Amino acid sequence: MTVAELVNPDPRYCFPARVSIKHPQLRDLIQTADNSSVYYPHNRSIIKHYLDAPGKPKVKSQLGYSPVTLSTGSGLLASAGSSGEITLQSLDQDNSGFFETRFGSAINNHIAFAPESTSSVEPRLLVCNNDNLVRIFRVGIRTEQPELDLVTTLKFNTAVNQASISPNARICVAVGDTNEVHLFDCGNSGTFRRVKTLTSATDGGFSTAWSADGLKFAVSSQDGLCTVWDIRSSKPLEKFFTRNQTPSRAVKFTSNAASKELMVFTESTNSIHVVDAMTFSPVSQQTLDLPSAASLSTPPFLSPRSESPLNDEESINSPEFFSTFFPSSNTNSRSLRQIFNNSYGATLNRLSPNHLPGEQRYCSEVQVAGIAFSMDGSRLYAASENGVMDYEINGANTKLFEGGEFM
Repeated sequence: MTVAELVNPDPRYCFPARVSIKHPQLRDLIQTADNSSVYYPHNRSIIKHYLDAPGKPKVKSQLGYSPVTLSTGSGLLASAGSSGEITLQSLDQDNSGFFETRFGSAINNHIAFAPESTSSVEPRLLVCNNDNLVRIFRVGIRTEQPELDLVTTLKFNTAVNQASISPNARICVAVGDTNEVHLFDCGNSGTFRRVKTLTSATDGGFSTAWSADGLKFAVSSQDGLCTVWDIRSSKPLEKFFTRNQTPSRAVKFTSNAASKELMVFTESTNSIHVVDAMTFSPVSQQTLDLPSAASLSTPPFLSPRSESPLNDEESINSPEFFSTFFPSSNTNSRSLRQIFNNSYGATLNRLSPNHLPGEQRYCSEVQVAGIAFSMDGSRLYAASENGVMDYEINGANTKLFEGGEFM
């Protein structure tokens, strides 16, 4: 298998977007829940961007804070803020209500849904905080609005940047501002027992992810290292590096074990790296440079019938942006589609690569906001502050024989 076979290096489409990065080190800001849309924060709002509509973004919800982390799971969307805020809401577009609470006042570095270890249909929610705690909640989904029940807390000697539970719900991995990687056994009773502490990187960890079989996990670190571990060993399975040892901010695996499995990790700027997660061979590592002109060619817009997005200093109660996607009566406001058409004389919702002159594609620094896979594992989405790139995964739907060979 050659490097070029992993992901098509030219994105299928480049969608103009405005993804708000509120903390320079927290870059897990794009999430999927189906095969045709993504979620990301824009200032104090969460945007649902329809990728096959084509390219019609809508405001999913307006919050009282700027989200720094998002997660989807069990039909829910969770977000968290820099002062302990936690919000839960249904992914159902007909259900606009949400549950909001606050735990402490420190920044929530990461929020993530996790499988429940028992037969309960109620998922768990992991919230990692700068107060050295991971709070683990059981999410009540049997009521009209979701509720949170604090089950336990895990205490550390440093700020916790991320934690995740394996797909088989057996092991939890957590990383923070030191180079230690903490492993916990997730008992059936809901208890978490620390079983092992690993080290590989020289600096703090910022992201963790599990392979589909629950036997391998990866950690992205401040020193530019992405380390892959097998839970059956205390030695790293493989190590991958960013360019020039720039920080690695996020790592993810495809979740469809029946198809080609990939691992992707990001840099803070410009690049993402793709690895064959069946072999973890260093020669399989493919680097994708995100096009800088993809979103600079057009201004952001949220929908043909929505208003201009809010600036940070504007009131969160501005009626122009949040009028159920209809223009307000304020004649001074203009829809983004109107601004776009008047200023650029075009009506594009998305750009294919041939819209981008070659000399403009990679001509400036691009702040990477996050990565996500479509639910069927056929597409890779990469977000920057100014756009969402849609990449095709080559051979994603190729099935495997039991012996591990492709059909």
